[in-house]
Amino acid sequence: MAGASALRRAVPARRRRRGDTWTAALCLAPALAVIGAFVIYPIVATGRLSLTSWNGATPELPFVGLANYAEMAADPEFRNSLVVTILYGLGVTVLGVVSGLGLAVLLNAPIRGLALYRGIFFLPVVTSSIAVATVWKYLFEPDGPFSAGLNWLGDPSLALVSLTLLTAWKQLGLNVVLYLTALQAIPAHLYEAAALDGATRWRRLRHITIRCSRR
Repeated sequence: MAGASALRRAVPARRRRRGDTWTAALCLAPALAVIGAFVIYPIVATGRLSLTSWNGATPELPFVGLANYAEMAADPEFRNSLVVTILYGLGVTVLGVVSGLGLAVLLNAPIRGLALYRGIFFLPVVTSSIAVATVWKYLFEPDGPFSAGLNWLGDPSLALVSLTLLTAWKQLGLNVVLYLTALQAIPAHLYEAAALDGATRWRRLRHITIRCSRR
């Protein structure tokens, strides 16, 4: 009797789990359909075209395998573009993390006009990219305020630095908001306990702020 009773209890539980699965699938179906149509399918179609020698006009798609990739890898301009892209990505990521966390720590303190400062730092995020590019172009021109006798936009190495700084500044407000959200979720008693144990500000930043904000 006990086994039969347990079985009867297990069957409705299985049905509920099955019903929850179908409900979740129905809720996710529209988003998955959009992602499949506008993200996954274009990636697969582009990958298929990359293995052909299609000229973009004729219906024939001569299959050439990895010949296009071999030709691209032998191109010095492609290798240079790859290096520049990697440096740009690393620069934007490092600057975004360091500057965003640093400002978030400063703005997390009880200071006067905190809401105003947060709004100022978030302003570049909602500003048009064209407007931002125009302002930075003016700043980095040979006779601009940031020129300092350097050709920021004419020298290839300095142009990469300029673009990295521009992108990091454009995304700074979003990084600050994300880090602020994480910092405000850290219990205050952790800092109090660490201070009572004699932990310096740097140790509290390293072992509490940074570690907790990464979770």
